Amino acid sequence: MLAPGSPVASKDTQAAQLLEVAKAKLANNLNEQALSDLRQIIIDFPGSRAAAEAAFMAGEIHEKMGRDEDAMAAYVEFESRFGNDRRTADAKLRRANLLSRARAPKALAQSLQLLSDVARDYPGSSQAQFALQNKLRMETERRELRDLKAIDPVTKEEVPAPIATMRTFIQQFPDLPQSLALRNQLAMRLSQMNKHKEAADVLEELGAKVGDSNSMDVWWRLGELYERRLNNMAKAREAYAKVPSSSQRYSDAQRKLKQK
Repeated sequence: MLAPGSPVASKDTQAAQLLEVAKAKLANNLNEQALSDLRQIIIDFPGSRAAAEAAFMAGEIHEKMGRDEDAMAAYVEFESRFGNDRRTADAKLRRANLLSRARAPKALAQSLQLLSDVARDYPGSSQAQFALQNKLRMETERRELRDLKAIDPVTKEEVPAPIATMRTFIQQFPDLPQSLALRNQLAMRLSQMNKHKEAADVLEELGAKVGDSNSMDVWWRLGELYERRLNNMAKAREAYAKVPSSSQRYSDAQRKLKQK
């Protein structure tokens, strides 16, 4: 353990003090002076905790001031110098957000790649959740991306990009309420693509999650899918039997069960 008066300890203390000065300047809207101080900390105390915080703060300041290119450069430098820092994922997310504002196909592709990287490198984290939510929003709302394809992580086949993103979100966050809604959307999309067996598998999983709830009429829809699309009356009857009495489809399901 280092002694209180050791050179390393005093340098860390000095860096921390300079960082506090930079923060005070920032609080008083002296942004340019704060940026100059942060740059000097990065130069004079490379590899220190204060330098890492200074590098990330520089990106935040540029972003706040509307200097998107400078912010991007600052975040890239942060990732390059402090790749093991806990905020690396946040830096990538901020870059992805800046790039997503552009119309250029290359910028959008870079944004999506950064979001994919965060989801892959930090699975199950809050950053991965945010990345996948943003990625799905872009893929479904941006007209330029509507024909985008990706590899389904389950089937390993090429599919519309939103399907692959939904699958990844569900895999990483199976018990979140949002994953219930995504399973529902995924089943509908797969069925529309005539991938009825895959849609049935997703509904089976969704049914196991909602149990006796009549939310989304999962069991009735699953029964119809087995009956009308997959010609599997045994599985259809199993599904109809699980339609809860609270469902508007309960009497229909009971009628199906009585048919020979």
